[in-house]
Amino acid sequence: MSAVEIIGRLDGVKNTGHGRWIARCPAHNDRRPSLGVREADDGRVLLYCRAGCETSAILDSIGATWADLFLPRSRTDSPARRRREHLVHPADALSLLSHEVSIVVLLSGDMARGLCISEADRARLIVAASRIAKAASLCN
Repeated sequence: MSAVEIIGRLDGVKNTGHGRWIARCPAHNDRRPSLGVREADDGRVLLYCRAGCETSAILDSIGATWADLFLPRSRTDSPARRRREHLVHPADALSLLSHEVSIVVLLSGDMARGLCISEADRARLIVAASRIAKAASLCN
């Protein structure tokens, strides 16, 4: 499971940099974001609650497992081969990006008209922006 999929299950998500977010921890009554989420270069998802919640409690709260924090791979695969396996066909990538851009356009249009968007829509907007940014960084 990717970091983007993990943050899609969290509330109060804020992007704090490339591959980094904070959110309200689902394992305790969190009023302010205390859960750090980071996607490592090798695809691992790292979770850290500043309030001290165990990672297993966080995973239970979002219906995930320890295995979901790691990309499946073979020990014999070279890093270059693992990178090639995760490549997406350009037509599929453009289709996915088109979908994410549509979400950004629709929600930003609502905000430009002065409409309030829900917390879920705001979180989805952050996910869309993150996916677009990640796609851009993969092109470089």
